[in-house]
Amino acid sequence: PIIKGHAMADYMQDCFDEKITLELLSEKFNYSKNQIINIFKKDFSQTPMEYLNRIRIQKAQYLLEVTSNTSESIAESCGFQNYSHFYRLFVRQNGVSPTEWRQNRRLTLF
Repeated sequence: PIIKGHAMADYMQDCFDEKITLELLSEKFNYSKNQIINIFKKDFSQTPMEYLNRIRIQKAQYLLEVTSNTSESIAESCGFQNYSHFYRLFVRQNGVSPTEWRQNRRLTLF
């Protein structure tokens, strides 16, 4: 299962901007949804969706630093279907809004 867990994680890294669901992972890797959740919890101490959202937020952090794209367009390009969901996750993970993140990072870069 470790190899499969990492194969699924690699897939998520490569396709983070696409719609990824437990159903899709189940079909693609031939495991039940429960098996997939258990593999991720064992290998990564989080659910597949928590893992995917962490990847997406990391990509968004990078894009906020290096582009002038709006937070909304960055959220969409990182695979979030709903901006308010992206915003809530971003604040929960970083303690600041995407706009504040960008301002703070730009201040430290220049």
